[in-house]
Amino acid sequence: MSQSWVVRTSGSDGNPALSDLMELPDEVFDTELGTLYAFGGGNSPPGSFGDTLKLYMKNENMTVEELAFRSGISERTIGTMRNRKGYRPKLENVVAICIAMHLNPSYSYRLIELAGYKLTDCDRDIIYRLLLDWAPGVSIEQCNKFLIRAHQTPF
Repeated sequence: MSQSWVVRTSGSDGNPALSDLMELPDEVFDTELGTLYAFGGGNSPPGSFGDTLKLYMKNENMTVEELAFRSGISERTIGTMRNRKGYRPKLENVVAICIAMHLNPSYSYRLIELAGYKLTDCDRDIIYRLLLDWAPGVSIEQCNKFLIRAHQTPF
């Protein structure tokens, strides 16, 4: 019977705790390390928004249909984001995708940067950072309730 291993995250960055990684059997450690490398932890991620989105989706085993369902963004728009060179998606759509995929904050900020944005100190962006940094695993619906309560436009 094989044992199931779960690597917990530590801190606000969502990264595995080093002590947890050190306790893993070699075959599980290699898999976890491979996942980190695949997300750009050991290699340079793709340079375009679309290619990086494709990589993140592949690593999360997420289809366009599933991402559309989780994010509330149409399949057509996600397809355009993935495939049209030079396309600049709306910031709120990029943030919604990051939340829907439960991306590590550093991957979220990379995707936002590749879309041509930088979060500033305006109220909306502060709240986006809060959601990206401190709300791993929440749904778009939960984020929309929070945004409305904070007097911001929902995704």
